[in-house]
Amino acid sequence: MADYTEEHFAHEEELFKKYGYSETELHRSQHKHLTKKVLTFLEKLNSGEDVDLLDVLAFLVDWLQDHILGSDMKYSDFLIGKGVK
Repeated sequence: MADYTEEHFAHEEELFKKYGYSETELHRSQHKHLTKKVLTFLEKLNSGEDVDLLDVLAFLVDWLQDHILGSDMKYSDFLIGKGVK
């Protein structure tokens, strides 16, 4: 999940830069926050600490509802308008 997160966000941010998306910095800030949370879960797991699965589930639901269905939809029309598929 951590690898996917970093690759996916890097790809999005490359598109923002290439096409001049006006909310790049706000979106990049959200990416940093989400990445930090994923890495925190990973660090806990790697150190043998317990990770509350309900916390992970809540994080994923929030990511889906707020980021993907919210923030990502804002740039979707922008990039489609630029011919990105």
